[in-house]
Amino acid sequence: MVSIMGTKRKFNVIDAFILLAVLAVLVAVGVRFFMANYEELTAVQQQSQVHLAIDSTARRHITTFSDGTQVYFSCGTFAGTVARTSNRPALIPDWDNEGNFTPATDIGRVDLTVVLDTSGIILEHGFFHGGNTHIASGMELELVVNNHVFTALVTQISR
Repeated sequence: MVSIMGTKRKFNVIDAFILLAVLAVLVAVGVRFFMANYEELTAVQQQSQVHLAIDSTARRHITTFSDGTQVYFSCGTFAGTVARTSNRPALIPDWDNEGNFTPATDIGRVDLTVVLDTSGIILEHGFFHGGNTHIASGMELELVVNNHVFTALVTQISR
């Protein structure tokens, strides 16, 4: 009777092929991961502008967003400085006596458009404020300006 425990196995060509195949897969996964993140690793922060829409806010808040005002994210991180603002009377839904929709203006409220000067990394799939906070068009952000909290919609990001 031959004992299995006492036999030694020799390293052969098949073992070498399996080892090389496993090693090749690991290298391929590593290269793919590195190349997928290469753009983020080599990107440089640059001055950018984030365009925001703040709908139906109180008219008194127009002066809150004066040029040069500092804006923060709700977590306390600096978001940017107001570059310019514009406003128009807020539209509210209204219906006439026949039930037809007719938009009306609310004289006490305005829709604000705010442009923030900020810095970050612009990539194909979004903007990274400060290199780590992802912002993209269509996102809603909570912003704090002079102890007032606003919900803003990101409409555009430009250089």
